[in-house]
Amino acid sequence: MPTPAPTADSAPIVTRDSPTYSPETLAAELEALHARYPEETRLSVYGTSCLGQPLYAMEIGNPEATTRVLVQAGMHGREWINVQILMAQIEDYLAKDMYDPMLERASFLFVPMSNPDGVRIAQEGAAWIENAAYRALVERLIEESGRSHTLWKANGRGVDLNRNFDAHWEDSRVIEGIEGPAYAHYPGPAPESEPETRALLALTEDYAPTVTLSYHSRGETIYWYFFQEGEALERDARLARRLLDLTGYAGLARGEDLTVTSFGGYKDYCVETLGIPAFTIETGASAWGIPVPIERFPEIYAQCKNLTALAAAP
Repeated sequence: MPTPAPTADSAPIVTRDSPTYSPETLAAELEALHARYPEETRLSVYGTSCLGQPLYAMEIGNPEATTRVLVQAGMHGREWINVQILMAQIEDYLAKDMYDPMLERASFLFVPMSNPDGVRIAQEGAAWIENAAYRALVERLIEESGRSHTLWKANGRGVDLNRNFDAHWEDSRVIEGIEGPAYAHYPGPAPESEPETRALLALTEDYAPTVTLSYHSRGETIYWYFFQEGEALERDARLARRLLDLTGYAGLARGEDLTVTSFGGYKDYCVETLGIPAFTIETGASAWGIPVPIERFPEIYAQCKNLTALAAAP
């Protein structure tokens, strides 16, 4: 029997083939998902970016569950393909019956775009920024970098949010050696200096996750180690190997090489301060270029579709 054609009520909502994915698109598709699944989703604005854009979160699953997975992406502007990966996960987890037992057993809090200013700068440049001082700053930093605006990683003030958390922040400052705002790698004037960082920390504290996943690009590896010892080291290494086996990624998650080469990240904070397993998922092969082209979405999604689900598996 042929498969019925999608109706208006069942047609896919999430964009999976567009070369750009804006904060405006994100908001519209989150609202559409909430409208289609009003009882199954809890949509919220958990803060505001430094340039005034809303920061969205959506929880699905059992809000009373003890297994609680916080998943975030879009912390680096040029990595917006991972926003689409998370949005596709939300839609598929809600739409497909096979995930019903998982959603009864666990809660998932998705933060699809934790740096909307950076995403928009990477897609559009600086012309959209209404504040003249910030617009001039971003234009200057792009020019000084000698790179295209499409390579922008930072937030709207030139701070790399994944180096702005209070987890050996001073080490990040020393290693990067960048003393002021930049398109990438500047950890900020102090840990938690940025509104996006503080908002995500407050959301994390309120949600109390038992595990976190951070989707970044690129390199096809999974980072998890941040000075764990004893039982925590063994626990996190076991889950890291399971995640790696699912994706087929190679690299640092195997546990043979326990080194730390970057500091001040969200994963680092979750491991060190919260004492929970936390993982940075680097999607996309290095050879694919930056930003990772949308033509690679099907391949990446096949690797990662069930990665978030696996993090909640018993």
